[in-house]
Amino acid sequence: MATQKKTTASGGKRAAPKNGSRSVPKKSAPPPKPIRREVCGLICLLLGFFAAFGYFDVEALFIDFFCNGLKGLFGYGFWLAPPALVWAAYILLFHKGRPVRLRLVSVLLLPYLAGSLLHLFLSAYKADGQFGLAMAKELWAGGLVMTSGGVLSGLTSRAFVLVFSKWGAVVLFVLAILIFLMLAARISPMDIVAYFQDRPPRVEYEPYEEAEPERPIRHRV
Repeated sequence: MATQKKTTASGGKRAAPKNGSRSVPKKSAPPPKPIRREVCGLICLLLGFFAAFGYFDVEALFIDFFCNGLKGLFGYGFWLAPPALVWAAYILLFHKGRPVRLRLVSVLLLPYLAGSLLHLFLSAYKADGQFGLAMAKELWAGGLVMTSGGVLSGLTSRAFVLVFSKWGAVVLFVLAILIFLMLAARISPMDIVAYFQDRPPRVEYEPYEEAEPERPIRHRV
C-alpha cells in the first residue's frame, strides 16, 4: 500500500524543469504580406507610361497594339486613359491597407464615360440605323482616327440618346463622371459642404489712400 501511494503521488506531480526554466510555446512566424496590389500597381504604371506614347504617334508593335485597342474601344476617351492608369497605379502602390476596389473601378471607368460624353458633341458618326456589326465596325474605325467614341463608348452614347434623348444623356454622363471622380478621390458630399462652410469670409476691398508727404518747414533767418 505504501508503495502504491508513493507511485501515485509521484505520478500526479509534473517533473520540474531543470535550471528553473519554463517551457515557452513556440510562436509561429507571421505570414508574409501579399504584394499583389504592388505588382498590379507597377503594371498599371507601365501601361500608363506606354499609353502616353500614343499622344505622340510613336510606332512600335506593343504601343500600336495597346494604344489602338484603347482608341478602338473608347475613342475620345483615350486622352484620359494614361492619366487614369497612372492614378490607378498610385492607388495600388500607396493603399496603406485600405480597400481599393471601388476606387480602382471608379478611376478605370473615367475614359469610358468621357468617351461617351464627348461622342455626343464631337462625333462625325450620326448613324440612325439599328445596332449591329456594321455600326460597331464603323465606330471602331472612327475611334482609331479619333473621330468617334469607339465601340464601347460610342454604342453606350448611342443607346443613352435613344432612351433618354441627347441632353438627358449629357446630364447622366456628367453626373456619373462627377460621382466616380469623388469616389476615386475619396471625397464625400459632406466634405464639399464642409469646405464651403469653413471658408473664411470675403474681405471687402478698402481703397488705400496714400498720405501726402509733409513739406519741410523752412525757417526764416
